[in-house]
Amino acid sequence: MPKNPDRINEVSKAFGETLNAHGYGFQHTIVVKANELALALKSPWIKPVLEFPAEVQGYGTRIDFILQHKDKPIFLLAECKRVNPALSDWCFGKAGYIPQDSLIAESYFFETLQRKEGSYSFLSGVQMLQRFDDIYHIALEVRSGNKGEASGQGRGAIEEAATQLCRGMNGLISYFEHHQKIFAKYKYLAGFVPVIFTTAQLWSSDVNLGSADTENGTIKLSEMQVKPKNWLLYNYNQSPGLKHSIPFNRPSDELQQALYDEYVRPIFIVNSLGIEDFLCSPIWKK
Repeated sequence: MPKNPDRINEVSKAFGETLNAHGYGFQHTIVVKANELALALKSPWIKPVLEFPAEVQGYGTRIDFILQHKDKPIFLLAECKRVNPALSDWCFGKAGYIPQDSLIAESYFFETLQRKEGSYSFLSGVQMLQRFDDIYHIALEVRSGNKGEASGQGRGAIEEAATQLCRGMNGLISYFEHHQKIFAKYKYLAGFVPVIFTTAQLWSSDVNLGSADTENGTIKLSEMQVKPKNWLLYNYNQSPGLKHSIPFNRPSDELQQALYDEYVRPIFIVNSLGIEDFLCSPIWKK
């Protein structure tokens, strides 16, 4: 066993830096906070499960943690993202065009898994919870002016986190399909809520992306068009490569509806200041 104090300090420092780079401290602090809120009867999200393995289309991953709603068969699946300080501002904008004839395009909905009545086969679906005014469709990391970390990730952190989260969600849905005994506890239906918890500062803009200068393709933002958020809803279009193979319960005959039914998945993005407000939000009482 090494007794050299310099060597011990060297390993200790390296271990701490590596823990921080991987975000383990951030992840476990959120789980502790979530559990404390549940025990205090402030939050309905209970029974944390950490690092649950999942696989879909031959790709394996682990879900950082899962929480279950105390009154409903709904699961919150979390991806935790400690960001590079140099790119710690995450900015979100709305699409220039949103189909007005599709209620689901302006609502929060989550994916469901249901068992056919009198059968052991399953169908997937979506369930709308409520209309949402603040749904965003464009997500970008921008430079914050802070000093970056040598091992910090460059741009693409939002895309990576959303991809990882959707892969985990689809993997968990596939897991339930093949584990009848566990699914039986939830009778015939279970719902899945994907969430990214992050150390990033979140910013939103209501600027009309359809108002760009057609000559040079640029949009001008004033200071009043960007505002801070502690949590928000981001519609992410997952790729077919992330999807499970369970058929949808009502195949659509319209391309626009098929997009939302099968590929668009609303993801909550929550920063460090918004954890309690999000987990204790009134929307989870509906």
